[in-house]
Amino acid sequence: MTAFIRSIEVTVRCNETQIEELNLEIQDILHEIEFNDIPTRAKEAIAMLKNIQRVRRERRILKEESESLLAYFTDKAYISQNLGDITGEMRSIVERQKNRQYSPRVKKLASTES
Repeated sequence: MTAFIRSIEVTVRCNETQIEELNLEIQDILHEIEFNDIPTRAKEAIAMLKNIQRVRRERRILKEESESLLAYFTDKAYISQNLGDITGEMRSIVERQKNRQYSPRVKKLASTES
């Protein structure tokens, strides 16, 4: 059981490192947009948007995995006593993550405007 918990801790730390790298990649892309001319050809602009989308999706996968792992695996005693409950709660978290939608905080998205 302790080896299993240690592997979870290693996975979460690895995810955190990868998330930091993806955050830096996002910042690089945003700085490129900020300091350079926006491509006038649609193909180049779409490629830039797809790159942002790819990085954000990779980041989201890692964050969700860490969230699921950390939800109940931080307390080792709780795990050994309540493994059945943990499994059900993890399924609930995964279901909630599947139905997650983003609501803009400041700017209305073009797809939501009427």
